[in-house]
Amino acid sequence: MKYIVPIITVLLVVAGSIIFEDRRYYFISLAIVIAMLAPMILRFEGVNVRYMVLVAALGALAAVSRAAFAPLEQFKPIASVVIVSGICLGAEGGFAVGALGMFASNMYFSQGPWTPWQMLAMGMVGFISGLVFHRYRPNRIVLAIYGLVVTAVIYGVIVDLSTVVMTYDKPTLGQVITTLAMGFYFNVIHGLSSFVFLLIIGNRFIKRLDRLVIKYGIGG
Repeated sequence: MKYIVPIITVLLVVAGSIIFEDRRYYFISLAIVIAMLAPMILRFEGVNVRYMVLVAALGALAAVSRAAFAPLEQFKPIASVVIVSGICLGAEGGFAVGALGMFASNMYFSQGPWTPWQMLAMGMVGFISGLVFHRYRPNRIVLAIYGLVVTAVIYGVIVDLSTVVMTYDKPTLGQVITTLAMGFYFNVIHGLSSFVFLLIIGNRFIKRLDRLVIKYGIGG
């Protein structure tokens, strides 16, 4: 069940870029949001309101954290919020928070054909974090280093590849390498922002969120 949403999201994003040529990005973004709701309902055999409210609240926090640091280019804490959400709520919850955070924050930064790709990329950051730390709570150093790597590599590479898909009809290997090289600086800055925020507040954030999860029985 936990792999269904990422798979559906990949198919929707690819369809939007190839079949629809990015003309229906808003429809695809909303379809991704709807696809995320199904597992939340099915896994609990009914709507777990507390779980969904917490996911929505964290998605809103992720969006606000991105918008608040808008003047600082790629230095934004949104991936940190998503990583902690994945750790505490599980892979599905992490994916939902990441995708919702990007969709909501683009109401401020502007929607476009890049939105579904960003939703997929940030969703995967949360999803992978939920898988990696499903039964393990990292110390602050491990958490910060992990945040740097997963933000720069997973989010950065997916978004850079989306640039290739949206820019070139038949991209060559050279164009792919050039695009990745041009995005390297921005990905490193984004990764360093996750490193800094997770190093400073990551573990405290995890402890507080874990308490809510245990108190209300809404674990991932």
